[in-house]
Amino acid sequence: LACGYVFLHSMKALLKEDLDDLFLVPWMVYDFHEITWNLEKFCESLTPMQQGFLT
Repeated sequence: LACGYVFLHSMKALLKEDLDDLFLVPWMVYDFHEITWNLEKFCESLTPMQQGFLT
């Protein structure tokens, strides 16, 4: 999904040492999973044109 791709790159930019740091902190793993799941559900409701604007 385009939304997931954009989100992953946003998370990577926020983490100084790369996405590997995400898995060193347990609460971040849970939050990342929850945000990703919610984002995927949100993307399902978007039209292909709306998804195109996210990339």
